[in-house]
Amino acid sequence: MRITTKIVLVIIIGLSLISNQGFAQKFSKHDIKSAYIHNIIRFIKWPSEKTSLTLVVVGKNEFTSVLKSKLKNQKIGNRTIKIVDSTSKENYTNCDIIFFAKDERFNHLEILKQIRNYSILSIGENESFCGNGGIINFVEGNNGNYFFEINQSQAMKEKIQISSKLLNLAIKII
Repeated sequence: MRITTKIVLVIIIGLSLISNQGFAQKFSKHDIKSAYIHNIIRFIKWPSEKTSLTLVVVGKNEFTSVLKSKLKNQKIGNRTIKIVDSTSKENYTNCDIIFFAKDERFNHLEILKQIRNYSILSIGENESFCGNGGIINFVEGNNGNYFFEINQSQAMKEKIQISSKLLNLAIKII
């Protein structure tokens, strides 16, 4: 079985586990994107001493409420995912993952500079996110499918180990 097929199966199974309603349900684009994030987090090598992973959501749009509800209290291996809303004057260096929503009220560049050298996985959905120092960026295709690009050089600087399986699925690696 090809690696791509295996990853797609993992995403579908992840969707069914997150939704708790099986395969009969139609999934919205937000459900699919939250399953992608869940699975992306699974393909990062986290320090063994971590018993939980804290995900900070920066910004607010129609997707962020779905993300928070789908990932709340989910597990990655034996680690629970804790979801935290951001505030505008927050110190972002006390988390493991930051998701940057499309929201003009937040200066993503400033926050990316603040978290540099803290080994924080940054995931965004903004054009040129990876080019500005983000690690993983979602790209929506013309047909509504989601793809992602990875800034592997930034991940290496941050000492974040991304599985080769995930790297193989990226549409672009910087």
